[in-house]
Amino acid sequence: MTQRDIIKDQIEQLGRVLGKITAELLDLDTRGDLNDGIEMATQQLQNEADIDLNKLVSMSSTELKSFFEEKNFESVTMDRLADMLVHLGKRCVQLHPELSSGVEKYFKTALVIYNLADEHSGTFCFAKAEKLKKLQSRIQGRDDS
Repeated sequence: MTQRDIIKDQIEQLGRVLGKITAELLDLDTRGDLNDGIEMATQQLQNEADIDLNKLVSMSSTELKSFFEEKNFESVTMDRLADMLVHLGKRCVQLHPELSSGVEKYFKTALVIYNLADEHSGTFCFAKAEKLKKLQSRIQGRDDS
């Protein structure tokens, strides 16, 4: 029972960390400090959640699945992480269009994470399905929203 409580606390802490990073990214966005935002997100994920963002976006689908299973991620936390990757990717493309091909890995990783979260939760949400459809279109170059 104690082990379960420790894992639950770690999962909740991770959710708080991702929420904090997302809020700070949004604040930096409004000021146009994208580079600071990416650096801050990378450092906080590494320091507070032991997640290497550069390594994360380089993982295969199988590696991502193993990573999330090993870390005991809940689907909600996985969705938050994917949301953050999409947000970083969109802002980077808006501010630096010349980097769009390099940013694609953020979108592709987010799509894999969303799908893994769906597998994990076993639920269906129309809003999320629409989000996935838009993301897939963006990756295929049919939509830049």
